[in-house]
Amino acid sequence: MSLVEVKGLPMLQAKPIYGPTIWVVLGLTTVLVGAFPKRTSLIWIYVTFSILVIYLGSLLEFPEWVNNISAFHHIPQLPNEEIIWFPLSSLSLVGIVLSVIGFLSYNKRDIY
Repeated sequence: MSLVEVKGLPMLQAKPIYGPTIWVVLGLTTVLVGAFPKRTSLIWIYVTFSILVIYLGSLLEFPEWVNNISAFHHIPQLPNEEIIWFPLSSLSLVGIVLSVIGFLSYNKRDIY
């Protein structure tokens, strides 16, 4: 069985490119659950905003700084763009830091 090639990458190997972005969203969720448990539904504002930027950002002509707020904006659109590793590693680092902050905040909560 042959996989579809994307500039030398099989299509199945190109999908993990979204891992750092998903980690950022999960990190934000972890921070909200750990530090602000009554505000956990606010993550949906960020997810909705990200979807808006992805699908309607160019149509609505958002300024670049608004686009940069969405983590999904920094993911290369394969196969049209080349992979730049710095934004992906930065997103991974942000996701790790947010997850650690969220877990530490959760451990400090009085759950009893």
